Amino acid sequence: MPLLLDICICTCKRPNQLRGALQSLAVLQLPPDAAVTVTVVDNDPVGREGAQLVESLSAEFPLPILCVLEERRGIPYARNRCISEAQRKGADYLVFIDDDEWVAQDWLIRLFSYAQAIGGHSVVSGSVVRQLPDSVPEFYSGFFSRKRRETGDRLNYCATNNVLIPMEAIRTFGLRFDERDPFGGEDVLFFTEYSARGRDRALCGGQGV
Repeated sequence: MPLLLDICICTCKRPNQLRGALQSLAVLQLPPDAAVTVTVVDNDPVGREGAQLVESLSAEFPLPILCVLEERRGIPYARNRCISEAQRKGADYLVFIDDDEWVAQDWLIRLFSYAQAIGGHSVVSGSVVRQLPDSVPEFYSGFFSRKRRETGDRLNYCATNNVLIPMEAIRTFGLRFDERDPFGGEDVLFFTEYSARGRDRALCGGQGV
């Protein structure tokens, strides 16, 4: 049976950005030895724009796609709902991207292949290239640039904007995103805890994935 990868996107009141992310997933090249599903967690209990968008796209979307509503407002609630949905599906890996990102066609193949090449038990954080509108003055780009990592660099923490997480590690360590501060910083805490508790399981990143 192929391994199951669940790509999860949390969203709230950003249907245009979410549409771009989903359009990039619609033309994704898939790993030959894996099954892929998509989960969208809409964190807007009133407007439900994300849920409406997914419903409009689902009939022709090339991957199994599910949208669930998380009524508790705050990103850790939405991310923990992603964990719950991935567990319910029996996923082997949870893959996070943000709703304002789009991915290269070979992105998942590169991310998953690298994870498998280093044993399949490690969190792998891929690179994110920021693109600013043409109207933004060039000197502002320095404020948004990030240090480029070498593939295989060991990390103490990472963000959830391009990351593959073995569900095995989540189950083993009982990991969840900290809900005490629902508006920021919990992803750093989550991966810091993973790094501290899973010393035999690398947390890696790099340009090539």
